[in-house]
Amino acid sequence: MIIEAINRGWGWLNVNAVELIDENEFGNLIFRCMNGAYWRILPENPECIKIADNQKEFEKLKSDKDFQLDWQMENLVTVAKQKFGNLGQGRKYCLKIPAFLGCSRRY
Repeated sequence: MIIEAINRGWGWLNVNAVELIDENEFGNLIFRCMNGAYWRILPENPECIKIADNQKEFEKLKSDKDFQLDWQMENLVTVAKQKFGNLGQGRKYCLKIPAFLGCSRRY
């Protein structure tokens, strides 16, 4: 179901998602395309970007400290959990004001 939604929503980028790889607590998704490339959807921006051309590049990226910091969004998750509690099954946190519009409060 999610793969079909990705292809419907982002197909104009010529992505052909075949596998959901990971998702974080803010609804960011990493998926693999038929051609072997890895993409990330950032709903807070909103954008869909290629993050690796193949599995080898993706494995290298996963071990990158800065990528993990960005992916895990620990500061935002901590604030969200304090304010709203733990997520229920199938639920995600979200930013009411998209990140690209800015925010007066930094975490």
